Amino acid sequence: MKLFYRFLWIVLIASIPAMGYAQGVTTASIRGIVTDSKGEPLPGANVVAKHLPTGTVFGAATRTDGRFNIANVRVGGPYQITVTFIGYKPATRKNVYLSLGEVQNFKFTLIEEALQLGEVTVVGERNAVFSESHIGTATSVSTEEIERLPTIQRSIQDFARLTPQVVTTNIGQSDNIGGMTVAGKNNRENNFQVDGAILNDAFGLAASHTPGGQANLQPISLDAIQEFQVSIAPYDVRQGAFAGGLINAITRSGTNQFKGSAYFFGRNESFVGDLAGQSFKDFDDFNTGFR
Repeated sequence: MKLFYRFLWIVLIASIPAMGYAQGVTTASIRGIVTDSKGEPLPGANVVAKHLPTGTVFGAATRTDGRFNIANVRVGGPYQITVTFIGYKPATRKNVYLSLGEVQNFKFTLIEEALQLGEVTVVGERNAVFSESHIGTATSVSTEEIERLPTIQRSIQDFARLTPQVVTTNIGQSDNIGGMTVAGKNNRENNFQVDGAILNDAFGLAASHTPGGQANLQPISLDAIQEFQVSIAPYDVRQGAFAGGLINAITRSGTNQFKGSAYFFGRNESFVGDLAGQSFKDFDDFNTGFR
């Protein structure tokens, strides 16, 4: 019995690093500075970011230098950011959209209440590709692009081709079926994450390096993906375990509006051209889905 408890403690201790290793980036951040008309910082101002589709509210207060930071914000939008301070007119920024892993910077200038308010100008800018937190390149694929762009295999690999450094192998053209090479690296040096959890082929049997790759199956339905990002190593100190590329995806979540989608795919021998002296037998290949 003592030997069993010792073995149990060893397993628990060994699993602690693995649990932390599986965490990834699944949110976005908002930061910036709030000043008065003279450019002086306003400490203690209230900054509220409201996710309009769900009504979720994220907030923060400015520090002594007038700067604020709202971390772990839900990806997507639109957001409405409102800044208030006693004795000053509120400032609002509308139609703000956040991408996966993105940090958007804003500068708010508040006008005193006693002054005649003509116009409030809010300046926002995206983080540069190369900054103090990002040292590599990345491509974000939004929900609108997933719904609008055509896909042959209904897989994330079809959209990963939007990244110039990504080369995918079509099914049936080589032994590396469904493989994806990023920046010239072997596909087994890539990392695939969904909602921060690693979803790789642990046994290394599938060329796609994802579960179900041997059976030509996708690890997760494309309809379940809200947005994903293709990052080239080295990219972000918060993301690791890859020497080629990182496919970082997040799943859809509900809103206050009821909506869904459906698709149908059909193919038979009439859609296949005959080779010289050879014809295909009758077959049917139909696929449907909905969410």
